[in-house]
Amino acid sequence: MSIAELTRKAGISYPAARNLYADQTRRYDAGILERICAALDCQPGDLLEYVPERLSAADQAALEQWGRETRDITHAEIAEVVHKALQKYRAKIRR
Repeated sequence: MSIAELTRKAGISYPAARNLYADQTRRYDAGILERICAALDCQPGDLLEYVPERLSAADQAALEQWGRETRDITHAEIAEVVHKALQKYRAKIRR
């Protein structure tokens, strides 16, 4: 089914369908998702897949320097490192 056919069948705008198709949507409108599911006779889980956000290569390398897997690093530890770095930066500025 083409994007144009889906827009007609689901009654949604072409840009909305195109953005969903091109994975350029940050959030999903429940009404649009409901119309697409009705048009395709499917469930939202048939259309969507949860993919955890990936770290950039630089962030991954920085965290690996701690000698642990990234999944073992807590948000509190990251916040502590950022806080310490900001303190050092502020101390340099004051000099």
